[in-house]
Amino acid sequence: METLFEGKLKAEVSRPKNSEVKMKVEISVEEFELFRLKALRELGKDVKLQGFRPGKAPDSLLEQTLRSGVVLEEGAEMAMRYFYPQLLDHFKLQPVTPPQIKITKIGLGIPLEFEASLGIYPEIELPNYKKIGKDVWEKREIPKATEEDVNKVISEILISRKDESGKEPELTDELAKSLGQFESVADLKAKILSNLNEEKAYETEKKSEEEMVRKIVEKTDITLPDSLLELELSEAEQGLKDKLEKINKTFEEYLESVKKTEDDVKKEQRANIEHSLKTRFILGKILETEKIEAEAQELGSEIQALSAMATGMPEDRLKEYAASSIINRKLFRLLKGEVEEIAEKIEEEVENKE
Repeated sequence: METLFEGKLKAEVSRPKNSEVKMKVEISVEEFELFRLKALRELGKDVKLQGFRPGKAPDSLLEQTLRSGVVLEEGAEMAMRYFYPQLLDHFKLQPVTPPQIKITKIGLGIPLEFEASLGIYPEIELPNYKKIGKDVWEKREIPKATEEDVNKVISEILISRKDESGKEPELTDELAKSLGQFESVADLKAKILSNLNEEKAYETEKKSEEEMVRKIVEKTDITLPDSLLELELSEAEQGLKDKLEKINKTFEEYLESVKKTEDDVKKEQRANIEHSLKTRFILGKILETEKIEAEAQELGSEIQALSAMATGMPEDRLKEYAASSIINRKLFRLLKGEVEEIAEKIEEEVENKE
């Protein structure tokens, strides 16, 4: 248990569960009275009393006019809003959920006491993520496109160019030239083959990156706060209901269509949310550990490149997307071992010069 004792504030912090924190806070009589008077004057701005302009009535008259319970509650709100960030800073807590606050004692001439429960950034013990990433990357197998794949694409092209009678055209050099930058049927087939191989390499790369993340998450020791899981699950459930409402479909009809029970859906949602949260926290920890970020010069170049493709995207959204793209590229270069290879080449070049 961690404690804080000052003249105006006492606080105890306990951690009943991993990544969950409970605060017990006491604000002194004198300090709470300052916030109560501030609340009295704030609420009194809208009170009209004969002989006084709004906001100019003395405290004694406002006390008689306003309900004491309302003033106390507003003063408590002000005090908690003021001290809560300071408590987070003092105890070095990184909240990931809004606090659940409960006032346990309030009144005139007595200290204000309240409790706050919140989920905090989980402790994360990272595995050897560089080794995991490099192992996955080195073991990847990139399939090659075949003549059958090429013929399938050509067949689709010919079908799309049928004449009015439904007859497909004959594949000739002239037809190949009419399709674009192709010199002949052989050139068309070669370029289709090249494009298909590029697609397969890209698909393999993305699958390998997904596998890296999955294996790193599986091997990482992390406990998520239950309060965060419940919050995300509640939002997911509401999101599903909102979508169903838009298409005039009941939740029962949805369950029937997907052949699942309500418990099945909840378990599936929980598993997806848990994986998503773990991934977010773990990758964030790696980025923090490796000090990976988008530098100003990189960001400018990325925004310039993206702006031509993403016309109409708001500037702040474009900047956010550009930064995310840069950081993702750096992260996966690190996990694939490319950063290590570059460092080794630079070291070799320096040694050769010497």
